[in-house]
Amino acid sequence: MGAMKNFAPAGSQRWLQVAVNRKPQLLTSALRLSGAIGPRISVTWRSPLEDDHFLEYRDATALDKVGIPNASLRMHLEQFWPARGPVWDALGITSEGQSLFIEAKAHIPEAATPATKATAEASLKLINKSLTEARKFYAPRATANWSNLFYQYANRLAHHYFLT
Repeated sequence: MGAMKNFAPAGSQRWLQVAVNRKPQLLTSALRLSGAIGPRISVTWRSPLEDDHFLEYRDATALDKVGIPNASLRMHLEQFWPARGPVWDALGITSEGQSLFIEAKAHIPEAATPATKATAEASLKLINKSLTEARKFYAPRATANWSNLFYQYANRLAHHYFLT
């Protein structure tokens, strides 16, 4: 094994790295208290792991990390979102086999993110189509454009919609 990478210098990235690698029971407890997992459920974290240089994953690699090898789902993901989709701050698998995709924010200003950086017309069209589909699922009467401010939050909701 090579030299360990240092924890991120600050913010949600650092605190999630510390929680996953040094105090996973605190993170599991917070997930239980929030109702995200049941009271007796445990979590095996797949990223960001110190011995994996705190790598964070996206797209099919993220699916692999949480034990979703389904080739059909991968094909659907490619039809739902362009390559280089969201990078997940943490990935885990519960003791019941459920996948956890975590996006962490240390403070409110971190949640205000700019619109997509995608420039290809086909990518923009696919992103907007998928965001609209997710918005209609979560808020059928809403008309807000999900591709502007809070874009990162919106694309995580879109992926939640896709995965469920």
